[in-house]
Amino acid sequence: MSLIHIKVYGIVQGVGFRPYVARLADALHILGTVANRGSCVEIYAQGTEADLSRFLDTLEHRPPVRAVVLRLTQKRLPQERDFADFSIITSARENG
Repeated sequence: MSLIHIKVYGIVQGVGFRPYVARLADALHILGTVANRGSCVEIYAQGTEADLSRFLDTLEHRPPVRAVVLRLTQKRLPQERDFADFSIITSARENG
């Protein structure tokens, strides 16, 4: 299992993007969280390399109809977390 931190920039807030991410994660057996973070949607995704690859590809190339992904960044994190499932968490504004 691997853990990646993803930030998705573009038209991704107010268009059903977080529920879409949660459904996609469930379908691909990904654990983690998704939240709005002011300028982006932030995702922590944990799963197998193959599932994470499919997850990233789908997010970037097949977003929901009203969403537009302008940029997607990803960073592998060195340590897994103890996620029980995939959940939408309370949105927060970025500081600064």
